[in-house]
Amino acid sequence: MRVHPLCPLLLGTIALIFSCSSDFIAEGIYRGKLVMSDGSKNVKLELLANNTALMRGLFDCVVEGTWEKESVVGYRKNGVWVSFDFPKFRILMKMKRVEEGFILSDLSGRINGRTILRSLVLKEEKPLFRREG
Repeated sequence: MRVHPLCPLLLGTIALIFSCSSDFIAEGIYRGKLVMSDGSKNVKLELLANNTALMRGLFDCVVEGTWEKESVVGYRKNGVWVSFDFPKFRILMKMKRVEEGFILSDLSGRINGRTILRSLVLKEEKPLFRREG
């Protein structure tokens, strides 16, 4: 039986596609503790299947935003970016996937109308958001 000369190239391409894919499931409920200059906040983050995010604990109300799989310090989609828009500002959470859930790699915000997201300083860096269940 004769093998087509392009067969090894095709198999290599397929292997590369599957090895670089974002095959983790991000949907779920995560809990973490943010230690900031004005105190600690226990935060509950829900990532829903329709790319909606709900956050409780950081503010006095439940906030709704969006999430998507993105690259966090790397070339593969190994994390999620969670974004919340408010009337006067926007918050972006860059979270890297780990076995227990996600580590908050960066928390940034900006006032609407400004172009630059500025990282917010936490007293305890890179908190773990542990997956429930």
